[in-house]
Amino acid sequence: MLSGRVQPERPLTPRELEVLRVLVTGRTYAATGEQLGIAGPTVQSFAHKIYEKLGVSGRQAAFVRAQELGLL
Repeated sequence: MLSGRVQPERPLTPRELEVLRVLVTGRTYAATGEQLGIAGPTVQSFAHKIYEKLGVSGRQAAFVRAQELGLL
């Protein structure tokens, strides 16, 4: 890769990226779900998969890691 950025071992799906982009704005799972047309618990499930793939334990860390990887 020319940018020198290392991608996660398991790349985020387009839907996971969409969820992440809304979550990092500070919205709750419920508000994120409402915006994306899915249930809050579904957003929470997506969030946990995203955190696992990025190797982080929460929203703020996911935001930082996603920026480091050039995903946001």
